[in-house]
Amino acid sequence: MGTTGTATARNGFTLLIISISLAAFMTALDGTIVNIALPTISEAFDVSTSTVSWVSTIYLLVISGCILIFGKVSDGIGFRKVFLWGFLIFSIGSLFCGLLPELLG
Repeated sequence: MGTTGTATARNGFTLLIISISLAAFMTALDGTIVNIALPTISEAFDVSTSTVSWVSTIYLLVISGCILIFGKVSDGIGFRKVFLWGFLIFSIGSLFCGLLPELLG
């Protein structure tokens, strides 16, 4: 009976590590995508590179504010629920961003 509890705890720990690793990867990917898109944004709106650099700054400020807000929300309704909803919304948004050029063209 003790081995079942240990196996369950180990599986839960493995799932936790995978979830945290995936979230860290997605966060880094999201920030990288913003920086890679800066030249395209500059061309599309015909503005200078120094003006477009504000996009990264504002992005970081918004993300920092959201961390504070959703940290407080997760204190109330639970970390797991907030993480799963955030992951779902991010995944659906990324899917739509990837499919948008084909939908418009």
